[in-house]
Amino acid sequence: HTEGYDRTDVKITLILLWLALALDYILPFVINIIQVISTIQMIREPFIRKARWPDQVAQYNLIGYIVRNKKHRKLRRLATLLVCKDYIDQLWCMKPSKSSSDITKVVHGYIAKGWTEHHIKDMATYRAFNDNRGQWTLNREGCGDNLGWSLERPFDESVLVWHLATDFCFHLLQEDPSRSSAAPRRCREMSNYMAYLLFVNPEMLPGSRRNLFITAHQEVQAIFKQGENSKPPLEKTELALALKIISKLKSASQQSSPPPETLIHEAWMLF
Repeated sequence: HTEGYDRTDVKITLILLWLALALDYILPFVINIIQVISTIQMIREPFIRKARWPDQVAQYNLIGYIVRNKKHRKLRRLATLLVCKDYIDQLWCMKPSKSSSDITKVVHGYIAKGWTEHHIKDMATYRAFNDNRGQWTLNREGCGDNLGWSLERPFDESVLVWHLATDFCFHLLQEDPSRSSAAPRRCREMSNYMAYLLFVNPEMLPGSRRNLFITAHQEVQAIFKQGENSKPPLEKTELALALKIISKLKSASQQSSPPPETLIHEAWMLF
């Protein structure tokens, strides 16, 4: 019954009908699959013993996000077509770490030192101790003068800058197994948790901007478009991609012109 109608109008109408069909039937199916996969990953020893309080810490990682996108390009394109890419990005988290109790002990130790080392003396110092964003740790390690600038910027930007710097440090340590220990792994897990809050649950970090995560992702992609060998990253592991990014940042820091003031370049300045 298309006689008498413009062929272009007919094609556009059919395309819109198929997209509406996809949104009504295919999108819920894809979302259900993602939810099932996420649920399976979080279940430990199902039906074997009674579940305890979950010893899990949610994780998200910028470099892992880029690697995952490269591995699942077809799924990403389908999600873009179905206008649900952002939703799937938030739903499709990394595998949670099983270190809740260990991280809690680290936090307890940090709070205890506030009292035992006499940083907390009265109500004013108690509030100052709770309000600091890492200044005490930097000063204790003698890095306050050199790295304090990273904590003076907006909180969500500091989270991303230190998230990237933590990842760079962690992956550089992976090249030397003799220097590996539980401490770098715990630091990275806490960093990934902060990235998770920023990207998936920004309402838990007052004043945070979720789009900063996407901005940092675009900045990483941009450094591969600079120079003579301007090719998109093809690395299929987080370690390989992290080392490639570090190599690019090293080259940029050795040039005569100052590097751009981006989150990723400022993360490299922390080294």
